[in-house]
Amino acid sequence: MLLSRTGMVHLGRPVQVADATNVPLNQLTAFFSEVARSTGQGERLLVALPPAGKNAITVEIAQASDAVVLCILNERMTGNAAKRTVKLIGASRFVGSAIFHPHQLASK
Repeated sequence: MLLSRTGMVHLGRPVQVADATNVPLNQLTAFFSEVARSTGQGERLLVALPPAGKNAITVEIAQASDAVVLCILNERMTGNAAKRTVKLIGASRFVGSAIFHPHQLASK
């Protein structure tokens, strides 16, 4: 949500968030269809994903996206986990990273 708000400030228009943190494998096609519908209507869309090693669909959705931002929760994600995520998804997919502190998320 923090990235969405930042995007709205810079773009001057809404940035929607699709929560894919709990999308089951058997709903992946429906999820992709909904994303295509939204982006086809001109919506800007951020897709929130679970850590790459914790869900089978994370890598697939990330690789199908236009671009990926690695979101790091300070003191919770190790450097090795971040490197593994970049390797699984592919470094060329990433346009950047953002570090968040737990207190930033707790108050939202």
